[in-house]
Amino acid sequence: PAGRDPGRAVRCLAMEYLYSGRLVTVTDELMPVLSFTIHPAPCLVDGERPTKAQDWLSLLIADAGVGTQHMRLEQPIGKILDMVCSPAHDALVVTTNRNELWLIEFQPSVGGRPSPQEEPVANADVPLTVEAKLLDKSEHEEGLFDPCWSSDGEWVAYVRKDSKRGSSIVLLKIASGEKTEVSDSGFLNYGPCFSADGRFLSFMSSRSFAPFEDEVTSELTFACGSTMPYLVLLQEDALNPFQRPALSPAEMRDREDGAGDNADGGDEEERDEDEEEDMEDKFQPPEQINIDIGGIGRRVLQFPLPIGRYCNGSWTDGGKFQYLRGYGVAHQPGMHGEDPEEDGPCALFAFSFQRLKEEKLADGVQDYQLSMDLRNMVLSCREPGPHGEEEWRVHVAGEKLPGGDDDEGPPDADLDSPGPESGILDIKRVSLEVVPRLEWAQVFEESCAHVAEMYFDDEHGGVDWSATCARYREELLPRVRSRRELTDLVTELLAELGISHCSFSDPTDAECDEEGGAGGASFLGAQGQLGLRASWQAIEGAGAWRVEQLTKGDTWDARYSGPLARPGLGITEGAFIIAVNRTKVCAEVSLEQMLANSSGA
Repeated sequence: PAGRDPGRAVRCLAMEYLYSGRLVTVTDELMPVLSFTIHPAPCLVDGERPTKAQDWLSLLIADAGVGTQHMRLEQPIGKILDMVCSPAHDALVVTTNRNELWLIEFQPSVGGRPSPQEEPVANADVPLTVEAKLLDKSEHEEGLFDPCWSSDGEWVAYVRKDSKRGSSIVLLKIASGEKTEVSDSGFLNYGPCFSADGRFLSFMSSRSFAPFEDEVTSELTFACGSTMPYLVLLQEDALNPFQRPALSPAEMRDREDGAGDNADGGDEEERDEDEEEDMEDKFQPPEQINIDIGGIGRRVLQFPLPIGRYCNGSWTDGGKFQYLRGYGVAHQPGMHGEDPEEDGPCALFAFSFQRLKEEKLADGVQDYQLSMDLRNMVLSCREPGPHGEEEWRVHVAGEKLPGGDDDEGPPDADLDSPGPESGILDIKRVSLEVVPRLEWAQVFEESCAHVAEMYFDDEHGGVDWSATCARYREELLPRVRSRRELTDLVTELLAELGISHCSFSDPTDAECDEEGGAGGASFLGAQGQLGLRASWQAIEGAGAWRVEQLTKGDTWDARYSGPLARPGLGITEGAFIIAVNRTKVCAEVSLEQMLANSSGA
């Protein structure tokens, strides 16, 4: 992107898939102003799965930058905390550390900005600019969070902190900017979410007072059961969905055999094929949601669910309400092996409005997220115990995971290995190359920007912070040769402020082990040496590293021998290295970089 400093790495601060299917990323190369990049969507025909050739074509297009649009905001808005994409057009809402809510839109040079009812996709064939519009602001710390869109892209619901203890649920009409409180800040409210059909708005709230007698003090206290899910009826004439007339056994069976909570029967199947193709060719705007603002605060209902610790409520395409429920676990301070910040595992449930019952979908779920079409979900699961392994799974939203207590799956299905049968993702295939020199420069720049953004005094106590950072950047940063030297440099930079309780530290040993495994030491710049001097040789349009000199030492003793000079390795002076761990070498990546974190592999 224009303005990018080639001397440092660029950090991706946030990313989301837009309504058009294109990926938008937010990066920090122009701090403190945020940069946005819209990446091209895969070259696919609607409804087709990508072939290997199409996959490669998409990668080549992305590498070449064809179709990629880079843009930047005109003014800094702070650090992004939450970023949510509209399900009806190419637009975003973000919350920032400045306790502000912003609407981010992509404006083409020709034509109007994307609109849910007219043209929902930002035309990438013409230059785009990114525009930010302030929607709301709070005076309290962490004052705005949990934004969500309605299915028609016309409304946004979010949480606003209006007092030190409570928070309110706010509805905002994008077109007019009109704001309405659904639930005031008399309670702690969070996690709003619209249903797909626009009939309901759900949220979590700590307002159910369920005291019990404490066994230690014999006083009344409140446990984790004070947080419950609630439902808001968005239309004034809507009926209570938790109450229904008595049904006969046959009617009950027909309901349970339906396609979903919002099943419409077989009309879709009877539609004429030619008419259906014509409709697919034409843009069909989403059905607009009608929300009756008057008296909406009196149309709040509590879900008929047992007491527990609820979070992460969302709606599936079929009309089911999904949520996580767990229970607090007591911890005794100082006990070996106990993590006081970790609660018991959560279970994923789905509430059916057809049956007015909940169904357990999975145990041991830490978090989950639905796809934009609300039909699929990705889950982060963890096995029981302090050292349980974490795994990621993809499954149909609202349905039980295969291999559960009541679902053994097909008899020949492999439910323990990554693949479509189990839904387990092979995260080990993901790798990230870190160039220390570029990463250290990025860490330095982000530290400078963090102090400039978050410092309590705009004048920095009389210190010219920009000039001070520039002096350290020009004179000392190029001399850094290890992660610990970077820590010393940033520590000295912070000392220029002349205040206490402001520090910069190395990653902990546990973080190094987690990041690098047996090679965790290289995370701090303490990587072992190969004991060779090599030069790049271009050979027939490709190339290889030629071994010019080997450090020999006492080759008969592994403790005092050069790593590559030991007998039996087959590496001699003059040899050509064409691949490392089955990966072809190149002039831009050194042998040390290719061997990072591979000790013992």
